Amino acid sequence: MSKETFKTFKGRSLESVDALKNIATIIESGHLLAICSDPEYSDVGDMIIDFASQYATAAHAYALEEKK
Repeated sequence: MSKETFKTFKGRSLESVDALKNIATIIESGHLLAICSDPEYSDVGDMIIDFASQYATAAHAYALEEKK
């Protein structure tokens, strides 16, 4: 039985189908926090959205690499 190695970004799959669903969920969560009137929650929301951006960049790079 062979072991496949899955590429991940901080534990999250970089496979396009998985990454797109995960990124959408992360952005939704970040958006909900970012619009809060409490500055602490708003800051956390901004950090979550930044994380989603980094994840999307990594997933994009992985998809381009897989096309080769």
